[in-house]
Amino acid sequence: MIFLNSLQWRKFQKSVGPISFIFDDGYLVKLDIPFGKSYLYSNSPHALKYLDEIKEIGRAEGAIFFKWEPMTRLQREIPISKSQFPNKSQILIIKQLQKAGFILSTKELQPQETIVLDLKKSEEELLRQMEQKTRYNLRLAQKRGVKVFLSDNKKEDFKKLWKIFTDTSRRDKFNLHSRDYYEKLLDMDMARLYITRKDNDIASLAIIIFDNHTATYLHGASDYLLRKHMAPYLMHWKIMQDAKKEGLGHYDLWGIDEKKWPGVTRFKKGFGGEEIKYPGSFDLPLNKFWYILYKAKNAL
Repeated sequence: MIFLNSLQWRKFQKSVGPISFIFDDGYLVKLDIPFGKSYLYSNSPHALKYLDEIKEIGRAEGAIFFKWEPMTRLQREIPISKSQFPNKSQILIIKQLQKAGFILSTKELQPQETIVLDLKKSEEELLRQMEQKTRYNLRLAQKRGVKVFLSDNKKEDFKKLWKIFTDTSRRDKFNLHSRDYYEKLLDMDMARLYITRKDNDIASLAIIIFDNHTATYLHGASDYLLRKHMAPYLMHWKIMQDAKKEGLGHYDLWGIDEKKWPGVTRFKKGFGGEEIKYPGSFDLPLNKFWYILYKAKNAL
């Protein structure tokens, strides 16, 4: 089960936003959009079992659509298109989704492509599968004396790191949550904060989720002025080593996209691993008039 549907994550989501409905292995949230409107969202692969209840909640809350992102690798159960999934039983599921009124959306909340490393491999195998430049940069960071630390005071340390975080978001063009959001995230036991230092200067940081059998690289940042020391490469190697020692089977680098984040994607691909595509994002209009207006506004 992906960490997004874990009990701890549900509690965290409840602390930062309204959870409207909780079911077996997931939850439903209400998200505000302009003009005083809202929509419902779930990333549980089993949300369709509760579609009648979701529609009722949507009507009661005045939501204009339900967005569903089934974060599962079982694409044969939730296919995207006939060309990709020609099996008859898979085509039947597409038709069922269409009959239910779902529309494939281009606006995604969670990354729909990722890279997952198999930590059951030996360290030697993991190093061999990396690109030569990634191995070189990792060893360069070691030679230059970069040190990796696991924070034992996450909240306080993160306050000191906030500027690096905001600078990185501007540089790499990704959106930030509020600082309070990250501080509440770090309150969770399964959230860890890794920090690298070059001498007395902080070079990079990463927020990692250790959950179930997978470690997930959720957020990261680095100091551009210290980029020549290649600290992030050594940091991720240390995370992989720690996860292996604790018996976790996978390290999910969480999100690649050649168009949106070319530099970040190139960096993550350097570690090797399996590239995974999730089924995508689907919208179920609950108020067709307002949904059409919403889509038109977001297309501008």
